[in-house]
Amino acid sequence: MISHPRYQLLIDKYGEPELSELKATTSKLKDRLIIVKLTDISNSKTVEKKLPRDITVLKLKILIQKLFHIDKSSQSLSYITDKYPDNEIDIDNEYRQLKFYDISNNDTILVRNV
Repeated sequence: MISHPRYQLLIDKYGEPELSELKATTSKLKDRLIIVKLTDISNSKTVEKKLPRDITVLKLKILIQKLFHIDKSSQSLSYITDKYPDNEIDIDNEYRQLKFYDISNNDTILVRNV
């Protein structure tokens, strides 16, 4: 890039590029997956799953229904992070994506049958 003939002219006009502009983005599914632990509170069963960050809470509830045999209408979800294990955050909007709640790798999603 530096060897490009107009590079210096563009730098003079627009300034140095930021690191985020130079970072290569990928659209591969494996790069968008996060590993989360799904824990059924009633029987202490835990399953580790790779999920896309853009999955909706409703689709997650359907997956949980298949895994733990808890009807999606009677599920109550929350999550805890490794950084703040005492702070439990409710996941209450079925139409939001996981990335809205900032769920990241190794977080635990708690499932309650209400």
